[in-house]
Amino acid sequence: MANAIFQTCSDVSTATPVQVSVSILGATVAVFAAISLLLCMLFGFVAPEWGLHRP
Repeated sequence: MANAIFQTCSDVSTATPVQVSVSILGATVAVFAAISLLLCMLFGFVAPEWGLHRP
């Protein structure tokens, strides 16, 4: 970094903080969990010989 020129900006950032809705976040996580569970169950029916969750 011999010939590096660093520029500094003294302007204050005008970006606003992101606000996440708790209800939308909860619904998204619930849908993701439901789809994951269904895919796991379907995979268990399609390939039972792999021994998923054997007691």
